[in-house]
Amino acid sequence: MAILQFYLTDVGRNAGIDAENLDLHVSLSHIAVGSAKYNGATAANTKTALTNELARYPLNGGGVDATSHTLRFVVNIEATITADIFEVGLYTNTGVLFAVAAVTGNSPLIQLVTNIVTIVTIGLTFVDVDFSNIQIMIDPNTPVAIALMNQHLAHQNPHPQYAKKLDFDNHVAQNAFEHNNLTALIAAEAQARANADAAEAQARGNADNALEDDIYALSVSTENALEQERQIRATAIQNEINERAAAVWEAIRQQSVFIAKYLNNTEPYLTSEGSASGTFNHNVIGYELSLGSCLNNPYINVVNPSPNYNVGGITFGNNNNKTGFMLKLSGFIQFGCFAEQGDTSWSGLSVALSFYDEHNNLLAEVPLNLAQVAGGWPNNSNVGHTTYRFDNGYDLYSLFKPNGFTPNDLRLALRVAVSVNSDGGSPARSILTVEKFAVRCVQ
Repeated sequence: MAILQFYLTDVGRNAGIDAENLDLHVSLSHIAVGSAKYNGATAANTKTALTNELARYPLNGGGVDATSHTLRFVVNIEATITADIFEVGLYTNTGVLFAVAAVTGNSPLIQLVTNIVTIVTIGLTFVDVDFSNIQIMIDPNTPVAIALMNQHLAHQNPHPQYAKKLDFDNHVAQNAFEHNNLTALIAAEAQARANADAAEAQARGNADNALEDDIYALSVSTENALEQERQIRATAIQNEINERAAAVWEAIRQQSVFIAKYLNNTEPYLTSEGSASGTFNHNVIGYELSLGSCLNNPYINVVNPSPNYNVGGITFGNNNNKTGFMLKLSGFIQFGCFAEQGDTSWSGLSVALSFYDEHNNLLAEVPLNLAQVAGGWPNNSNVGHTTYRFDNGYDLYSLFKPNGFTPNDLRLALRVAVSVNSDGGSPARSILTVEKFAVRCVQ
């Protein structure tokens, strides 16, 4: 069973206030039971009736103790239904819902069984109502036993054989006094022990701190020694690295690789497509690739202008008063190609490297000497791949800007030309692509 806890409603509180102001009495006469579930503590303020009232019964006895603000009453429930009761209301003789008790769980406040009489005795304490204006209205048809109980409850001292409340209160006060004294003694003893424990803990803490200081000093000394060893080893390693790096840079200086562009993307570098009856000439140049300021590499062999000088009355230098770079080109080019007709021939392949400055000025165009190393040119609606190598003895001597300064951004583009010849009948479609290439320029 759940605890039967009543809460005063707003209309009940107002009825008590009105009775106090008008010097009247609030007569509690009935108790009602219902089956609805809700939180009585939060719902009581606005309740004026039970949510689902099942039955209402008159009060059979009770009384009010104004000193303790306790309201006691007895109700004799002769049930005509079988039900679990989750809400209980206390009504005045004018039908006002004075107080309500309700729960939300599955444990009922009261259980009623048909034809079974239930006698309920309830005690209430209200802290914000003047109990001198509240009375219990008793059902005149109350059974004799319950009437005797009412007289018993109304009597000022129905049990003279028991100690009165005042004597009990005095005894309780004496016990409380002795309890407080004992509690004080226990607290004093506990404080003394706590002080002793604190002093011992402080002493141990001081010893621990001293030990930690010794350990820290030893660790610092050890760490300093290890750090010195690490610095010595790091210096030796760095010296070895510097020596090896110097050897590598010397090898790089000897090689002086200043251009290395490798294209190996999912898309070709350039494409050319055409269709003609007879001969179709593919002649296309790809987009420029930035090589940066690679010509400012101090290891590149530079031919500087020769000053004029005189020998035996003859002036020299005029014919060599130019600047340039003595370099060598090598690399490879891979083509992808397609020819629609079966008697197609490819001829006249030429490839050149075009060098530009950052202002798109053409600085030099270098023809490449190609040697086929793999693949071939297709016909009869086939796709072919062919790869060429080149190793030119060309010197980029004329690669200089008109104003005499080296380019800040040297750019490279590939120019390709080839002729495709069919039988001259119907138009024949052909496609040329540069799939990938690499160029190296060295001393």
